Amino acid sequence: MKTSIMSEISKVEKEIKPEIENEHFEIRCKIPAVENDLSLFQTNMTHAPPAQFIQAMEKLAQQKEILENFVKDHSQNLREVRVSFNANEKLLELSRVVQECGEVKVSRIENNDLQHSLTTNVNMLTAVPSLTSEVNTGFQVRGIALLENGKVVLSNYDNKRIELRDPQCPIALSSLSLHGQPWGVKMTSDTEGAVAVGGRRLVLFTIQNNKLVKMTEIKVDVNTDFVYHRGLYYVGCNKKIIVYDSNCRKVKDILQKNNVSYLTVRDDNSLCYTSYNNSYRVNEVYCVDMDGSIVFTYKHDQLRDVAGVTVDHVGYIYVCDRGSRNIYQLSFDGKLQRIILKNLPAEPYCISLNTSCEKAVIACWSKVLLYDLK
Repeated sequence: MKTSIMSEISKVEKEIKPEIENEHFEIRCKIPAVENDLSLFQTNMTHAPPAQFIQAMEKLAQQKEILENFVKDHSQNLREVRVSFNANEKLLELSRVVQECGEVKVSRIENNDLQHSLTTNVNMLTAVPSLTSEVNTGFQVRGIALLENGKVVLSNYDNKRIELRDPQCPIALSSLSLHGQPWGVKMTSDTEGAVAVGGRRLVLFTIQNNKLVKMTEIKVDVNTDFVYHRGLYYVGCNKKIIVYDSNCRKVKDILQKNNVSYLTVRDDNSLCYTSYNNSYRVNEVYCVDMDGSIVFTYKHDQLRDVAGVTVDHVGYIYVCDRGSRNIYQLSFDGKLQRIILKNLPAEPYCISLNTSCEKAVIACWSKVLLYDLK
């Protein structure tokens, strides 16, 4: 049975993997659904029940059919499809680059919906952002979150409060006073969120009828920023990222050699963060896994003072650089794709995208800029 499975894997690889010359670049992405299907192979082959092998072969056959149909249906648009198999870990990884009419398009495969992922956000590398609104708040904004309804929650650093605003309106719809200066703001659901407040705590809030309402205040070790992902809080604190559960019980420490400033988390649970030193002038972006091992480090001469960082559902990483006043777009593996925005009117501190990644809001010191990314 084990030999048959290995033979089936080799057969799929030979049928699906075309030899492509002059490839431009490669984006690696793990497919959670496929990993789940093939997780049976991670167990001891010699002791696993025969039923597991049968189930695994059925899943593999289904994936083989999906991949074959994908290649057939999109053969005209396909620039590169690469299927790699790790025989030791028995995990499947895919990477592909699609190029049509000279326009580079990248998509990630998730939830086995291959065709949908191919046609979703294929212009992310070439779309030119257009400014739709600009508002001067009159105070420093150190954190911002874009809601699905188009409103934003931002941190009023100078006046120690967070505000709910229409980004096209200079007047706040609601505000919530805090006992300290607020930094990173993140939404944990459509109507609930949290803000990192000086003094090592998170303040959780909800939005009810366009009004900010405080829910609770939790003492955690936090410097400037945090991120919420799949029921866990990832909190930056000096040279470590502390993971808390939804009840703010510490789960683990992810130790680092660098101070953690702004951070974000990707679908594969790896963490991207910007760092700072004593002079607060840094130029590096780090990506680490849950054990703290470096996945990649990005640095460039043009980066002179990196701050906020976020990631979209395709896998691109967006980095605010206060020194150059630019927004940089990095690939999933940490390579520069392009400078998506140049010469902003002020130093960009943080950036937030909506779920569809069609809009972005950027806090540039005291200015709030709303962009259409389509």
